[in-house]
Amino acid sequence: MICAGDTAAGYKGVCQGDSDGPLVCKGTAVRVVSFNEKRNCDNPKEPNVYTKVAKYLSWIKCIIKY
Repeated sequence: MICAGDTAAGYKGVCQGDSDGPLVCKGTAVRVVSFNEKRNCDNPKEPNVYTKVAKYLSWIKCIIKY
């Protein structure tokens, strides 16, 4: 898991319903939203925590195959 955000770009953080939203790098979803560290919705000063997609890629491929 990593924490990410961009306050300079006006990013406000994640809220309820954003879970599984992508963290994109060069057009590829590399992480998905897991939770907000303080459970403080829309606060740019609270870190958002992301889970690595590659860790679950085989499971994802199996699920979407059906």
